[in-house]
Amino acid sequence: MQEPGWTTQDNLPRTKTPGDGGSGFDSSRSRNQDWSTRFSWERLLDQLLGHRSGLTIVDVGARYGESSRFFDSILPVKAIYAFEPDPRTYPYLRADAPAHWRTYNCALSSESGTDTFWLSSLPGMSSLTRINPDSKDSLDFASNESMEPVTVDVKRLDDVVPGDVCIDLMKIDAQSAEKMVLQGASETLQRTSVVVVEVSLYDMYETQTRLGDIESLLRDFRLYAVPFVSQNPGNLRTDWLECVYVRDSRNSTAHGK
Repeated sequence: MQEPGWTTQDNLPRTKTPGDGGSGFDSSRSRNQDWSTRFSWERLLDQLLGHRSGLTIVDVGARYGESSRFFDSILPVKAIYAFEPDPRTYPYLRADAPAHWRTYNCALSSESGTDTFWLSSLPGMSSLTRINPDSKDSLDFASNESMEPVTVDVKRLDDVVPGDVCIDLMKIDAQSAEKMVLQGASETLQRTSVVVVEVSLYDMYETQTRLGDIESLLRDFRLYAVPFVSQNPGNLRTDWLECVYVRDSRNSTAHGK
């Protein structure tokens, strides 16, 4: 999850180009500029969840607990389930966790057991998926990066979160392992209201995520917002998106809130 409140005009999607002879571009650009001045994560999450109390949050890829602390600061949080497999950052997460956090030194995936976790020199780039040394999108980062394999515990989210617990917000930042996380969370997703997921589209990792996979696994949700788009200046493609999905009321299950 990007630093709360961070936005830039240059990262807003555009559907037309200047001088195309239509008024659509000017209208869209004006709306985007208005959006960029109004948007903040605080405002969006308050709009989606601020009317609730005693929220339960799942933080996948918690690192040092930055996102969890942010959620705590703006929402009426009752409990946070925070998952971080990196053995270098987890001790800090655990040490700083307040009593209402439950921290887990494991990765989330489609199956429980153990798996190889690839440590990057940048902790935020570590993943169950190895960095692709032949990456064309990484602006030479991947070709110069040496990853250290370690064995970590792997769990399905469905095996961790009790079946009677409803999730108000699920944040997933798994560096191209988003699909595996969601595959192991099918039951929990039926009791989840909002999902914030980073969707990696570039070839940084040996396994790439397809937006269609995310859409299929979140079929009971609708795409509500794309607050951040990371664009690649080298090849002009989109590297990754930060997407907000909200449960479709037509497919709503009993949430109790």
